[in-house]
Amino acid sequence: MPEGQMTPEQIKELLKTAEGLTPEVIFSGLPIAFKADQAKGENIVFQWELSGENGGAWFVKIEDGAVEVKPEAHPSPNIAIQTDADTFVKMAKGEANETSLFMQGKIKIKGNPMAAMKFRKYFL
Repeated sequence: MPEGQMTPEQIKELLKTAEGLTPEVIFSGLPIAFKADQAKGENIVFQWELSGENGGAWFVKIEDGAVEVKPEAHPSPNIAIQTDADTFVKMAKGEANETSLFMQGKIKIKGNPMAAMKFRKYFL
Protein backbone atom coordinates (compact mmCIF):
# COMPACT_ATOMS: atom_id res chain seq x y z
CA MET A 1 0.00 0.00 0.00
CA PRO A 2 1.44 3.43 -0.91
CA GLU A 3 2.71 5.49 1.99
CA GLY A 4 0.03 7.75 3.42
CA GLN A 5 -2.88 5.76 1.95
CA MET A 6 -5.49 4.55 4.43
CA THR A 7 -6.34 0.88 4.76
CA PRO A 8 -9.94 -0.25 4.22
CA GLU A 9 -10.21 -0.87 7.97
CA GLN A 10 -9.08 2.69 8.72
CA ILE A 11 -11.59 4.09 6.23
CA LYS A 12 -14.42 2.03 7.77
CA GLU A 13 -13.51 3.28 11.24
CA LEU A 14 -13.36 6.87 10.03
CA LEU A 15 -16.81 6.56 8.45
CA LYS A 16 -18.25 5.25 11.72
CA THR A 17 -16.94 8.18 13.74
CA ALA A 18 -17.22 11.02 11.21
CA GLU A 19 -19.51 13.88 12.17
CA GLY A 20 -21.28 15.91 9.51
CA LEU A 21 -20.63 13.31 6.81
CA THR A 22 -22.50 14.11 3.58
CA PRO A 23 -23.24 12.11 0.44
CA GLU A 24 -20.89 14.40 -1.50
CA VAL A 25 -17.99 13.44 0.77
CA ILE A 26 -18.88 9.75 0.57
CA PHE A 27 -19.12 9.75 -3.21
CA SER A 28 -15.84 11.64 -3.54
CA GLY A 29 -14.18 8.91 -1.45
CA LEU A 30 -15.55 5.95 -3.42
CA PRO A 31 -12.60 5.77 -5.85
CA ILE A 32 -10.26 5.45 -2.84
CA ALA A 33 -12.38 2.66 -1.34
CA PHE A 34 -12.87 0.85 -4.68
CA LYS A 35 -11.91 -2.83 -4.81
CA ALA A 36 -10.84 -3.21 -8.44
CA ASP A 37 -10.22 -6.94 -8.03
CA GLN A 38 -13.92 -7.45 -7.20
CA ALA A 39 -14.98 -5.60 -10.35
CA LYS A 40 -12.97 -7.38 -13.04
CA GLY A 41 -15.27 -8.15 -15.96
CA GLU A 42 -18.15 -6.10 -14.49
CA ASN A 43 -19.84 -3.39 -16.54
CA ILE A 44 -22.59 -1.65 -14.63
CA VAL A 45 -23.82 1.87 -13.90
CA PHE A 46 -25.47 2.63 -10.57
CA GLN A 47 -27.50 5.84 -10.45
CA TRP A 48 -28.07 7.22 -6.96
CA GLU A 49 -30.96 9.66 -6.54
CA LEU A 50 -30.93 11.16 -3.05
CA SER A 51 -33.67 13.40 -1.73
CA GLY A 52 -33.63 15.86 1.14
CA GLU A 53 -30.92 18.13 2.47
CA ASN A 54 -27.54 17.31 0.85
CA GLY A 55 -29.35 15.21 -1.76
CA GLY A 56 -28.69 15.09 -5.47
CA ALA A 57 -27.82 12.70 -8.26
CA TRP A 58 -24.57 10.75 -8.56
CA PHE A 59 -23.64 7.90 -10.82
CA VAL A 60 -21.06 5.23 -10.20
CA LYS A 61 -19.84 3.51 -13.35
CA ILE A 62 -17.88 0.29 -12.96
CA GLU A 63 -16.19 -0.95 -16.09
CA ASP A 64 -13.82 -3.93 -16.02
CA GLY A 65 -12.03 -3.08 -12.81
CA ALA A 66 -12.21 0.71 -13.10
CA VAL A 67 -14.59 3.15 -11.42
CA GLU A 68 -15.92 6.56 -12.39
CA VAL A 69 -18.02 8.66 -10.01
CA LYS A 70 -19.75 11.86 -11.11
CA PRO A 71 -22.24 14.19 -9.40
CA GLU A 72 -24.84 14.03 -12.14
CA ALA A 73 -27.46 11.83 -13.74
CA HIS A 74 -26.25 9.16 -16.16
CA PRO A 75 -28.19 8.92 -19.44
CA SER A 76 -28.61 5.13 -19.26
CA PRO A 77 -27.92 3.54 -15.86
CA ASN A 78 -28.45 -0.18 -15.33
CA ILE A 79 -29.78 0.40 -11.83
CA ALA A 80 -31.33 3.48 -10.20
CA ILE A 81 -31.44 3.62 -6.41
CA GLN A 82 -33.61 6.19 -4.65
CA THR A 83 -33.46 7.07 -0.97
CA ASP A 84 -32.96 10.14 1.17
CA ALA A 85 -29.52 11.57 1.89
CA ASP A 86 -29.66 10.75 5.62
CA THR A 87 -30.44 7.09 4.94
CA PHE A 88 -27.60 6.91 2.42
CA VAL A 89 -25.14 8.27 5.01
CA LYS A 90 -26.37 5.75 7.59
CA MET A 91 -25.79 2.92 5.09
CA ALA A 92 -22.29 4.18 4.31
CA LYS A 93 -21.46 4.35 8.01
CA GLY A 94 -22.73 0.79 8.54
CA GLU A 95 -25.59 1.98 10.76
CA ALA A 96 -28.36 0.68 8.49
CA ASN A 97 -28.92 -2.55 6.56
CA GLU A 98 -29.72 -2.10 2.87
CA THR A 99 -31.92 -5.19 2.67
CA SER A 100 -34.04 -4.13 5.65
CA LEU A 101 -34.37 -0.61 4.25
CA PHE A 102 -35.48 -2.01 0.90
CA MET A 103 -38.06 -4.25 2.56
CA GLN A 104 -39.34 -1.23 4.55
CA GLY A 105 -39.69 0.83 1.35
CA LYS A 106 -37.01 3.33 2.43
CA ILE A 107 -34.95 2.42 -0.63
CA LYS A 108 -36.52 2.13 -4.06
CA ILE A 109 -34.72 0.34 -6.87
CA LYS A 110 -35.36 0.53 -10.60
CA GLY A 111 -33.68 -2.47 -12.17
CA ASN A 112 -32.53 -5.74 -10.64
CA PRO A 113 -32.59 -5.46 -6.81
CA MET A 114 -30.09 -8.32 -6.47
CA ALA A 115 -27.61 -6.50 -8.74
CA ALA A 116 -28.14 -3.33 -6.70
CA MET A 117 -27.18 -5.19 -3.54
CA LYS A 118 -23.80 -5.98 -5.15
CA PHE A 119 -22.83 -2.30 -4.88
CA ARG A 120 -21.25 -2.73 -1.46
CA LYS A 121 -18.96 -5.58 -2.59
CA TYR A 122 -17.09 -3.16 -4.85
CA PHE A 123 -16.20 -0.78 -2.01
CA LEU A 124 -14.31 -1.52 1.19
